[in-house]
Amino acid sequence: MPGPLPYDVRAALAAGRTLDAIKLLRQTKGVGLKEAKALADEARRALAPQRGQAEAEGLSPGEVPRRGGKLLAAVVVLALFGLAAWWAGAV
Repeated sequence: MPGPLPYDVRAALAAGRTLDAIKLLRQTKGVGLKEAKALADEARRALAPQRGQAEAEGLSPGEVPRRGGKLLAAVVVLALFGLAAWWAGAV
């Protein structure tokens, strides 16, 4: 990266406003669109470890990563079958 990024660009990237960061890079550094996008992407990747894991994975603040719910579904289905078998034997 040629030189440190201006504060406004870092703030825009930290807030997830990549397009604003690209516009600011083009204005302040005088680079073209391709170069500004490459700089913004590189800086965004460099900032990713500093952000939380949820933000790095593309989750919104407060959003919980989804876990595999297949085991819970299998337990519920087996419990329902067991309940149905018990009820059928009781009647």
